Amino acid sequence: MMITWKKTTVDDSWPRKLGESKLSKAAKNVEALKGLDRKGTEKLLGTGELGNSSAAQRNRLLADLVAAETAREGAVTGKTQEDQARAWDRWVEWCRSTGISNDVFLDEFSRSERNKLFGAFAMALREGRFS
Repeated sequence: MMITWKKTTVDDSWPRKLGESKLSKAAKNVEALKGLDRKGTEKLLGTGELGNSSAAQRNRLLADLVAAETAREGAVTGKTQEDQARAWDRWVEWCRSTGISNDVFLDEFSRSERNKLFGAFAMALREGRFS
């Protein structure tokens, strides 16, 4: 399968070379990276200094990104993952309740506006509205 980011094609067949024990986790991480259409990923894999990289170089970068994500996941306990998931669910619910559910990453807000929104979210948590 080939992945395309802004005129950049990356061959994601490399996880098959990792062996069956690591394949499912690596494939899951590749799927997560494929789903990203965020500014950082586009910049990282398709523009700027990497825009002229060869397919092999981009494949190596993608492999390293997936390996780092796999290592990060392995270092986090199940309790921590549950806590993070609960916090994210609360954030998304708060965004819905305030009418900004179409921009949960706050991409369209300035830094100052994001800080104010984070403070408002923290206040809602302190008041126990999302526990």
